[in-house]
Amino acid sequence: MAVEHPQTEMVAPGVYEVRFPATGVTVTASRIKEKNDDTHAELTIVHDFEGHLKRLKLNLTSEQSHKSLAKTLKERSPEPDWFGIVENTCLALLEVVRQGEPVINLATHTDTALLKW
Repeated sequence: MAVEHPQTEMVAPGVYEVRFPATGVTVTASRIKEKNDDTHAELTIVHDFEGHLKRLKLNLTSEQSHKSLAKTLKERSPEPDWFGIVENTCLALLEVVRQGEPVINLATHTDTALLKW
């Protein structure tokens, strides 16, 4: 059975939650960094029934890293399809990172709410 498409949300600046509601898995990603051809992130993986499963730094673009993490998670909890969850998490995070922030037209932008003198 295929893994569901995750729900991805920015929960704080630079911090994303990737949720798989049908399986009860939530992956929180922070400190996402692109360097050379690799993208790394700190991930915290929590399962609704098993609790905290793993926290690590993962190369989002490395299949070997994905396989290794999926194997570790499967040893902790045999279900769900961990490789599918890891793969879909990495795809969702890469999509968000590469999308970037919305363009702000400085010529018409007048928001000064964050300025404090």
